[in-house]
Amino acid sequence: FIGTYEKIRSEYLLFLAENGIKINVFGWAHDSKKTGINHPNILNFNRHVFLDDFSRIISSSKISINFLRKSNKDTETTRTVEIPACGGFMLAERSREQQELFEEAREAEYFDSKEELLEKVKYYTSHPGERNMIALNGRIKCLLLKLDYGSQLSKIINYLKIQND
Repeated sequence: FIGTYEKIRSEYLLFLAENGIKINVFGWAHDSKKTGINHPNILNFNRHVFLDDFSRIISSSKISINFLRKSNKDTETTRTVEIPACGGFMLAERSREQQELFEEAREAEYFDSKEELLEKVKYYTSHPGERNMIALNGRIKCLLLKLDYGSQLSKIINYLKIQND
């Protein structure tokens, strides 16, 4: 998991850890003194990751969890595209918007509860062929739709040019 601390996120990660799942955590405020979470299955790097380091971690992880930020009422995040764009397997909180972008069980996977998250983590860690195919399909979708930052920025610039003409 790469992201910032939220109580519910920590509860989900701790639930996974208590059920035998080893988790690497990158981001701010995940240290056990601040969050109260201390479990031998959670390896907390307690640092931000950027650019090549970010994409390397995503692409080398078996599963990347994408939590939505409840306080923002998120239905998708930048991770929604970043994880598949880096070739990672995205396991995200289920939302209609994310499912419209990445087809469930074909280009990404989704969960609604701690139990479903655990079930899918266990399934996809023991089925690497399926996991890798879903990750590849997500990456291809990003390439076909030109969801990279450069392409998106070009669209915005072109839109602004048209508006100013």
